[in-house]
Amino acid sequence: MALTSNLYPKVRLHAEGVPTPVMDRYIIDVVRFFCTESLTYRETLNDIAVSAGTAEYNMTASAAAEEVVQPLYAEFVDSDGSVHNLNPTTDEILRSAVESWRNRQGTPALYFAPSVGRIRLFPEPDVAGTIHDLQVVKRPIVSTTTVPDYLYESWEMELADGAAGRILMVPGKKWSNWTVGYRLWKMFVSDVRDVRRKVRAGLTGAPLQVVIPKIT
Repeated sequence: MALTSNLYPKVRLHAEGVPTPVMDRYIIDVVRFFCTESLTYRETLNDIAVSAGTAEYNMTASAAAEEVVQPLYAEFVDSDGSVHNLNPTTDEILRSAVESWRNRQGTPALYFAPSVGRIRLFPEPDVAGTIHDLQVVKRPIVSTTTVPDYLYESWEMELADGAAGRILMVPGKKWSNWTVGYRLWKMFVSDVRDVRRKVRAGLTGAPLQVVIPKIT
């Protein structure tokens, strides 16, 4: 793991005089955004035991300083050993398409993430089994001060520019510079979109739109 402080010199190329706690905050914010939207930082989790009558399960990353954002692929293996591919959906789609969808039981055919770190199967399983080959997107937790080596080594400059952009767009500070900050942020978002397009081949259920967070 690389320390957030490793990125300080490149952030300071654009944003001088910024306190280190501020740089730490926005570096991690940008790393988390990059992971969430690019889909590039992934892991295949261990099998999750499924009980009949229980639809939701925790998804836990192998590293304590990381969390699972969303599943990308999963299979349901029933108690007879039959493998069922699970397709992605959303709770909004289920609400609009299936009456009383929460009460439906059967062999799971769909999945979605009701919240960060959770996966829900649909219909609710009526047999025991396992969630197998669960491939997920993950990201560092908010409180960490480290950047995964894979991200640091591959996108050091892009992450630093993104963090600098966010910092410069903070209003009312001596380092504030909206024009430069917005330009850096737009470049960073474009980089994220490019990475997402490259890693998206073969993945399903991942919305292509990048959601721009509120600048605070």
